[in-house]
Amino acid sequence: AGVALRKKNSANFTLHRESLNSPQKIHRPSRVPIPTFMPRTYPDIVVIVTTAAVTAAICTIVSSLIWRKVADPARAFTLAVTVSFSSDTDVEKLNMLFKDMAAYCKKNEPHTLTYEVFRSDKDSKTVLIFERYRSKEDYLLTHKGSKEFAAFRPKLAALGGEISGMSYIQQDVGFMSR
Repeated sequence: AGVALRKKNSANFTLHRESLNSPQKIHRPSRVPIPTFMPRTYPDIVVIVTTAAVTAAICTIVSSLIWRKVADPARAFTLAVTVSFSSDTDVEKLNMLFKDMAAYCKKNEPHTLTYEVFRSDKDSKTVLIFERYRSKEDYLLTHKGSKEFAAFRPKLAALGGEISGMSYIQQDVGFMSR
């Protein structure tokens, strides 16, 4: 049995309980008409409310999982790239190139967490490029996929340094800064 509203006159509505044989009339005066977009039967209301609650719960769970998997800064994607040059002049040229690239990253790549050059204290012709991203996807799609990176990479290669590197996932043991 469902519940339906039938208009009695402009100021009142009559609520009918529909059954197979005879409807029971329940009079419910109302001065505010029920909007036409509202569900007309109790089962419709239950379905809409249940569907909305389930959808909200699923969205919350999925967004939580995505954030943990892709966007947890405690699990940042990190690159440590070593470049060994033949002269100190090449290191200075790298620093000039890198300065512009770092400024671009800081301004346009909010999920690039760290982008820095370190010079070896034992060999002045060797540098470490330390890059840290919110996720590997941020590195691949945003940074590596940018026009600026596409222009930077050949310039770095033209300096003739020997490039080697490794990628890492941060383990959240210790700290990066205070």
